[in-house]
Parts: sequence; structure tokens; C-alpha cells
Amino acid sequence: MNELLTALHLEIVIVDLRVKMLEAIESGYYDLAMTMHLLILVRTDELDAHKWAMPEKQWAVYDKMHP
Repeated sequence: MNELLTALHLEIVIVDLRVKMLEAIESGYYDLAMTMHLLILVRTDELDAHKWAMPEKQWAVYDKMHP
């Protein structure tokens, strides 16, 4: 269950980073937007690692919640 909760948490973190990145672009802070983009890439890689470590039952739940 730990992998599932971690994956769902990372999904929320990634969405939050995307919102902050778009706000930075609109405000003209392109260096901050690029930093946010790099953080998104790192968190996406971390999320992929957690997805692969998930047992099949948890993967089925995650897949239902986030296709």
C-alpha cells in the first residue's frame, strides 16, 4: 500500500509543480519556470520507479484512479 500512496502523492506534487511553472511563465520568471520543469522531470522519473515497484493489486487500483 505504501507504493500506491507514494505514487498518488507524487501525482499531486507533479500537478502542483505544473501549475507553479505556468504561473512563473505568465509572470515572466523563465528561470523559475525552467527550474520547475526540471523538478517535474525528476518527480516523473521517481513516479515511474514507484509504479514498477507496485504489486499487481496496487497497480490495478492506481490504474483505475489514474488511467
